[in-house]
Amino acid sequence: MLLTGTNNVDDRHCKRTHTAEEIFTGTKAIVDLIRKKHPTTKILVLRIFPRGGDDEKSVSPPDFNSSAQCIDTCRRAGELTKQLADGKQVFWLDVNAVFLRPDRAINTDLMWDLLHPSPKGAEARAKAVEPSLIRLTGGRPLPAIQTWPDRMHSVGVPDS
Repeated sequence: MLLTGTNNVDDRHCKRTHTAEEIFTGTKAIVDLIRKKHPTTKILVLRIFPRGGDDEKSVSPPDFNSSAQCIDTCRRAGELTKQLADGKQVFWLDVNAVFLRPDRAINTDLMWDLLHPSPKGAEARAKAVEPSLIRLTGGRPLPAIQTWPDRMHSVGVPDS
């Protein structure tokens, strides 16, 4: 599952920002690399999260109010990433409606700072993604995640 971040689009806090096309190109490069290294792996690309604008108020600092340009770039980049889906190995999913109120404003119960999911928002996203993951894995359970010490040992980190 691949979710592209948007820090490089924030024109208020970054000296150089990326265009929707540059974000698409970077996301495509990641998908292409995964396909090359793991040719049988199914990839689920998630649409870029929505961002709150200047007319919205967060409920938890810091506020991540975004400019109209930043919001539009993220929206367009999210639309472009849909082109990566081939319906065979690469799939695309938009779960952004989970984070939006009926008026399309950010639901601050789920994104306290207008950008990052709250614990309740992360759970809502997981529930929205779960049916796609079940379908893509054929309903088969996935291997259990190794515990931290086991994982570190398996990659050659000595026990401390």
